[in-house]
Amino acid sequence: AQEAAAISLEEAAAALAEEEKALVEKLGLESVEELEVALDAMEGIADDGGELDPTNVSREARVRAAYLEWCKEYGKETDESRFPTFSSNYLAMEEYANENGKTMQLN
Repeated sequence: AQEAAAISLEEAAAALAEEEKALVEKLGLESVEELEVALDAMEGIADDGGELDPTNVSREARVRAAYLEWCKEYGKETDESRFPTFSSNYLAMEEYANENGKTMQLN
């Protein structure tokens, strides 16, 4: 019975790993680790395991969604090391657009 349970757990873990890989590919990410970082950020968990400022969580999720969409639209590889620069630029552009009554458009 224990051996059957162990086999079932191994099969479930393998199926989960395959589902994670499929999701990574569908989102245009490079790795399961990158997916986990993005999901953690959306849940308010910082890279170091601490908590993100709750007021910034929705902003982080919105910017990450824009980053993933931009990468997909322009055929770019997602790269977690480049996200901070994208985020900074995105938020500056968003602020400018809001202050000037313009529609923000990424290129």
